[in-house]
Amino acid sequence: MRVKREELVQKLESVLPGLATKPIIEQSQCFVFTDEKLVTFNDEVACSIDSPLDIQGAIPAKALLQLLNKLPEEEIEVRVEENELLIRVGKKKTKLRMEEEMTLPIEELEEPTKWRKIPKGLVQAINISLSCAGKDESQFVLTCIHIHPEWVEACDNFQVIRYPLKTGLKKSVLIKRDSLKAIVGLDMTEWSQTDNWTHFRNPLGLTLSCRRYLEDFPDLTKVLAIKGKPMELPKNIKDVVVRAEIFSSENTANDSVMVRMKSGKMEIKGEGPSGWYKEVKSIEYDGPPLAFAIAPKLLVEISSKSTSCQLGDTGLRVDGDGFTYVTCIEKVEEKDGQHSSS
Repeated sequence: MRVKREELVQKLESVLPGLATKPIIEQSQCFVFTDEKLVTFNDEVACSIDSPLDIQGAIPAKALLQLLNKLPEEEIEVRVEENELLIRVGKKKTKLRMEEEMTLPIEELEEPTKWRKIPKGLVQAINISLSCAGKDESQFVLTCIHIHPEWVEACDNFQVIRYPLKTGLKKSVLIKRDSLKAIVGLDMTEWSQTDNWTHFRNPLGLTLSCRRYLEDFPDLTKVLAIKGKPMELPKNIKDVVVRAEIFSSENTANDSVMVRMKSGKMEIKGEGPSGWYKEVKSIEYDGPPLAFAIAPKLLVEISSKSTSCQLGDTGLRVDGDGFTYVTCIEKVEEKDGQHSSS
């Protein structure tokens, strides 16, 4: 069969969130073609879309996608020959190993039956909460986004965010941050709840399913109720954060910038293996020196929604457009013109 190369690549790339970075389960690093669907599954996320090829079997994902991206031709010929996928275009020819038997344990994924429109603001709430979820697997609950009937929230023991929103759920669910981040940017318009999964679907027919958990999430209400002295964050700090993020983004496990405040000044610093960048902005602040860390994208988002905040003894609270954010602060002392922890 002859297929459009770019259309095939687009479909393959749409199901990438379901691939495993390590071989956790059988065929979890493969594109699996069934009678009607193209499927990926890594035990936490499953993706499916109408199959672009009339074949059945599992093909190593990395090799297939890399090959297709390096071919310049618009059309390619694809067919199965003796448990291998043959790709031919002009004088170019390749074969990829193909497992005809599907061993991917996709049968544990429940089929959604009732689809509902995703509430307005839900994807935005999830997106803004991602940076606040924890990364320490020993504190599993905090690595999840908490979707409550009345709000979306996240916490990593240093910062908290809550986005009030009628989600339409009857019971709260937890979904791992790394699973949910895949739905951002995919134009998801519908969702469905089954016993163990939350499913999202977009107009192109892509279904992305995230494993859901029912553990209790900490009550953050008291933390979010912190009050303190009103103050204003500097405006137009996006460019500063973008420059600092050049270095902080090198820390893939903990991309954060350090914000230090002292009388009349706010310093934003991003640091990574390649070096660091810092910049000072004027601010109306006359309190003691303090510092806090925050994800750069979250700082940009927060400052774009609201510059008003409250500074308490232990935390900084920002009430933005539809959300409340609180971060722990650390009192610091100055030594030789520099800030240091006290």
